[in-house]
Amino acid sequence: MPRTKPILPVEKLIGARLRELREGHLLTGTAFAKKYGINSGNLSKYENGWVPLPWEIGNRIAFVENVSQEWLATGALPRAPYLWFDEAVFKTIPRRSTFNFAYTNYLAPRFAGADKSFRKEGKKSKLPKAAYRDAWMLGEEYSIRDQLPMIIHLIETWYSNLPKEGRRGLIQSLDNTISEYVAKYLPSVDTSGVTVKAIDLYFKNRQHHRSRLSSDQTPPS
Repeated sequence: MPRTKPILPVEKLIGARLRELREGHLLTGTAFAKKYGINSGNLSKYENGWVPLPWEIGNRIAFVENVSQEWLATGALPRAPYLWFDEAVFKTIPRRSTFNFAYTNYLAPRFAGADKSFRKEGKKSKLPKAAYRDAWMLGEEYSIRDQLPMIIHLIETWYSNLPKEGRRGLIQSLDNTISEYVAKYLPSVDTSGVTVKAIDLYFKNRQHHRSRLSSDQTPPS
């Protein structure tokens, strides 16, 4: 059945960035589609802007290729890394959403909040924007933003001790190293243990989300 609802210009731009991402890895449409368990004909429709990119497919591609959901949705830099949210955030997104709809209505407000804080406080921080965003999300999701400066200070201390090659892999190593580092030093200043428990849950959720995305190669029906 022909599509009766016109494609939004933003959907065409998302498709163009998807093509850019694929071609940047020197993959054919067939190889890229096979990698993500989708039909090559559908991939072509997404890339050409004939059909909107589905949320679950776009999010899985962004995760595996480690590109920012914001970049894929809007073209805004930095292009990487993929930004984590609490599992509860992803559960609120309707399964059959387009990537553009999910980003605009569920993720963009959180990106905006983190970036507003970064513009205000980021100049005082030694962290790159992506790592600052990650720390801000932690405070936002668990209502511990009043302790965000302390969390950022701990992450900065850990980050400043990394060799340069370690800094390049900062986001990939956040899951275990930072959670262990914070858990080790935070109890001395947080006797209630509330923040430690929140951080522990945060990273467990991230690990669960990573496992689900890595293993789920079946597009939504």
